[in-house]
Amino acid sequence: MGAMRAASVLLFGCLGLGCSSKAPAIGADPAPSASVASAASAAPPALAPSAVGSLGAAASASATATASADATALGVPEPPFKGNGNLELSPDGQRFAVTFDGGVLVAPVVGGASVVIPRSMKGSAAVSDMAFSDDASRLALGSGDGSAEILDALSGASLAKLKSPGTPGYVSAVAFSHDGSLLAVSGEHIDLWEIAGKRVVCKAEANNVAQVAFAADGRSFSATGSSRYVTSDASDCHTLAEGSLDTGGTFPSVLSPDGAFVASSEAAGHELNVYATRPFARRGKLPGASSCEDHVGQIRFSDKGALLSAGNNHWVRTYEPKTFRRIGAWQADPQAIPSQIAFFPDGRRFVLVPEKGAPEVFDLKTQKAVCQLQITGHRPSTLEVTATGAFVVGVTPDAVVVWDAATCAKMRDVAPAP
Repeated sequence: MGAMRAASVLLFGCLGLGCSSKAPAIGADPAPSASVASAASAAPPALAPSAVGSLGAAASASATATASADATALGVPEPPFKGNGNLELSPDGQRFAVTFDGGVLVAPVVGGASVVIPRSMKGSAAVSDMAFSDDASRLALGSGDGSAEILDALSGASLAKLKSPGTPGYVSAVAFSHDGSLLAVSGEHIDLWEIAGKRVVCKAEANNVAQVAFAADGRSFSATGSSRYVTSDASDCHTLAEGSLDTGGTFPSVLSPDGAFVASSEAAGHELNVYATRPFARRGKLPGASSCEDHVGQIRFSDKGALLSAGNNHWVRTYEPKTFRRIGAWQADPQAIPSQIAFFPDGRRFVLVPEKGAPEVFDLKTQKAVCQLQITGHRPSTLEVTATGAFVVGVTPDAVVVWDAATCAKMRDVAPAP
């Protein structure tokens, strides 16, 4: 699916999208709609393990620049790594890839050697999205020139370069099928590639795609982005289901791992709507945001789709999407609004990054901090939690840092050799 939309976010303002202080206020959980049972029974096959949506890429770049500027002001030498915050974790939680000024750094989360894939990060050659295969053996890179490349994640060797004739520039999303035989490459449309034969199987209609995910049986794939959801047949790309999402082209929409739902931040970020996917129909609206400062900017389903977390730097809510029952909530202290939040895949914990001080793991059930991440250098500009929930991975100007999620102890830091 690609995680170039980093899980840690700095929330933007309303960006001229008609933000209004009269939007629905955060309140009690709504009752399920009458169509809940029938919509749930029409769900398509299961999708990939984790789905994340946010407004994080630009925010991460801004945070990195701020961290670097702060360090310079304090007389700290400019670090050679210059990680820019674009972080991808493998579906099994064992490896990570991060872009930096010199290319892409790929390494195991715990132990083992890293590899650097040299790549210019300027102009159309820059990496626009990344995705691991399910077994983490291969890494797909999408680029601004409309091409994709598949590499060996252990050695960095190029295995295939893919670009169909006449394909316009900029790849917005890449995704492997679960058996690793197909790669979806999204630009102005989705090219479905058979990897072994290096041929395009078919083309699916799509615009502004942020996420692509395959069904477990490989017979279909789904895409969602700024304003539309669509599921296509993997044999000929004909449309199986589709629907419109009122995201305004800015706010996130995210597929659940089991393919049953799409959660979407709509009405200029003030509403969190949940849709059944086949047939496509809105099942209900969950309490959202009440002002321009705290719109729904981040959404994540748990690894099995049983929990849905949403919120921003001011608040977090976790729900059961099948019943709309709220199982956890957190509200920030108005005097201590964090700069970033990263959700755990279990939907019950998240990482808070305060404006000052060390990030901390917070438990929704106990409403208490579990521990503080051990920080020995620059603060991270981007944070993600592995699919197993065992580790927190962060990008700093110096290196990629890995922490134990249970104890917050630093496990390792990884950076390319000078």
